[in-house]
Amino acid sequence: MSFDSLLIHTCDVELKTDTQDAAGQMIASWAVALNDAKCRIEPVGGGRSDLPEKIFQETTHTLYMRKPAAVTIAIENHRIDVGGVKYTILLVREINKSGGVSHLELFLKYTD
Repeated sequence: MSFDSLLIHTCDVELKTDTQDAAGQMIASWAVALNDAKCRIEPVGGGRSDLPEKIFQETTHTLYMRKPAAVTIAIENHRIDVGGVKYTILLVREINKSGGVSHLELFLKYTD
């Protein structure tokens, strides 16, 4: 079974920009930076002792995807939307196989 055949979901990677509201207050607004990316999202189960403790405690889901060519995902500027459900990115790991990046593992926290 190939990695790509496991990518049974799609997600949007959203980019945060600060904008001013009508009262002049700075607020975060979000725009889609990458649309309908193939991915796989799973609730966290079992122990991941290789994660920093704070991230381990806050992680609710793990998302797997190919590394996008058009976007470099940064935890401070991006979030993930899967079917309208928003997730904060806690950690992005590049998984290297055969001398290059095979895919990304994103450790996520469910956001209301």
